[in-house]
Amino acid sequence: MRIPSFLATPLLAGALLTSACGHGYYSTEVGVGTRYGPALDLYGYSPDYWGDWRVGYRQWQPVTIYDYNGAYYTRNIRNSRPVQVYRTPRGYVLPPRDRDWNDRRFNTRRRPSDDDYRRARPRP
Repeated sequence: MRIPSFLATPLLAGALLTSACGHGYYSTEVGVGTRYGPALDLYGYSPDYWGDWRVGYRQWQPVTIYDYNGAYYTRNIRNSRPVQVYRTPRGYVLPPRDRDWNDRRFNTRRRPSDDDYRRARPRP
């Protein structure tokens, strides 16, 4: 069945207009995720899940991730804030808030803020 020409033109124009407007629905985070990879899951330290830090923290690798609008990425993004955390086989974890915590490998200038601890997910 053929579509009459007087109907084809409005249908084609509507399809073009819809595809042109589709980009307005994407947020900045979608563009960031596309360019810099997916956002990381950052977890708070819990001795029940991660174990006693005095025993296992040497196996944790200190890494710098970047906070951009409340999401964390492995690559530096313009206007992002560097945050030092630990990478473990189980994921990215914030350092313990124990008074005795001291790791010479850790860059204290990039210490996580209170906002980072509030945003961190509970153990996986």
